[in-house]
Amino acid sequence: MPCNYIIDGERKLVITSGSGVLTAAEALEHQQRLAADPAFHNDFSQLLDFTALTDLDISADWIRHLAERSLYSSRSRRAFLVNSALAVGMSNMYASYREFAGGEEEMKIFRDRNEALRWLAGAEPEPLVKSASTAG
Repeated sequence: MPCNYIIDGERKLVITSGSGVLTAAEALEHQQRLAADPAFHNDFSQLLDFTALTDLDISADWIRHLAERSLYSSRSRRAFLVNSALAVGMSNMYASYREFAGGEEEMKIFRDRNEALRWLAGAEPEPLVKSASTAG
């Protein structure tokens, strides 16, 4: 799965996507290309679209290694768009390793693209469960 990305400078957003099997080499190559791209700024936010992943060929050690690299600032938001338990697990593992490595960017996992984009733009997502006082 070659990881592809688009940089939307107007929205200060990187949209990363891919399909098929994600390998450690491809994920590392993606990070390197993004870091070297003159259009990239570390205060941008990122949408990581994992909805077309079919499998992972990447160990937990490699996820930790990738998470230790700091491309984004503490002002960044990173949304993982997922549609499988595999993608949820990988996203949670990456976010945990980023936190352990001192990463301060905000990260959330979403199943809805529009909700993820709203959150990346600064809006807070709707709660999954409404309390009795807000249910109507």
